[in-house]
Amino acid sequence: MWNELSIEEKMKAALVQQFGKDKGNKYYVQYATARDYLVDEIFPQIRGVEPSLSEHDATHIQNVLGNAEFLLGDDIEKLDGINLYCLCLVILFHDVGNIHGRKNHNKFNKIATVYDEVRKRDAKYNHERNVVIRAAQAHSGKSSSGSNDTLKDLPPTDHIYGHTIKLRDIASILRFADELAEGPQRTSEFMQAHHKYDPKSLPFHKYASITNIHIDRPNERITLTYHIYLDRKTKKFTTKTEKEFKELLSFTYKRILKLDQERKYTKHYSDFLSPFKKTSVKLNIYINGELQELELNEINLTDIVVPGEDCKDIFELDSAYKVENILESLKNSKS
Repeated sequence: MWNELSIEEKMKAALVQQFGKDKGNKYYVQYATARDYLVDEIFPQIRGVEPSLSEHDATHIQNVLGNAEFLLGDDIEKLDGINLYCLCLVILFHDVGNIHGRKNHNKFNKIATVYDEVRKRDAKYNHERNVVIRAAQAHSGKSSSGSNDTLKDLPPTDHIYGHTIKLRDIASILRFADELAEGPQRTSEFMQAHHKYDPKSLPFHKYASITNIHIDRPNERITLTYHIYLDRKTKKFTTKTEKEFKELLSFTYKRILKLDQERKYTKHYSDFLSPFKKTSVKLNIYINGELQELELNEINLTDIVVPGEDCKDIFELDSAYKVENILESLKNSKS
């Protein structure tokens, strides 16, 4: 059961404002028909094809749609009805290629097989099909030149139904909204506890469990807050606990840097994302449920670049974040 989201309500109102009640509602029905088919027939089946993936169900799509609205803030009014229609369609279709397997899931033909089933190859959707799939493709993978710069392959604008579409903006918003769709809702604690995930996928699930993301547009930032829970039955951690903690924290640092890179990258291609000037990070660690006072200051990754300096790792920004230093502090804790 899908409950209409705020961004969908705004899209419908914008479509009616742009085209009038009858035509505006017609476009919205086109969107809702595609959405309902995917919710019923495609999203639930991805788990069967890729059982170890983080969740790519309807909840994920709702998350990405909500993120897109938060990223836009009041600037959502700068997108007319047909652009919001296109944005929401692109979000709906961006991950459907996973129904054919995770590898190259963003390839045109993989998305197109699902799109063609949804739209029944009706010729009136041919150009919409092309526009939507090209934007969806750019959320991951490689560009035509083999680099990770997928957004450069898109022109700034295209059109559907005779109206201009801000294609590169839409693809940029999708890409960052998808990057921010992380957290406990993407995994299952039961599946982790009972070793039901492929070991190669497990780090992503553990990361999802500890991650909380806030799109803080008024304060021009993305905030990342992590909660890591450790158990200690004696004065010492087990070797296994230490090893898993080091692996989790190292993986987390890599994900932080990746997310901040996506922040800078996507806003380079879209002024809608220009308000986000930094990524703020806070790490909370608990032993036996008790929060540890580790004096870890909030880290801020900004757009400021010092000429001649390489990109710094998290622990280079603040030595207190060195994994070994944190682990030593935890060992000395009385908890």
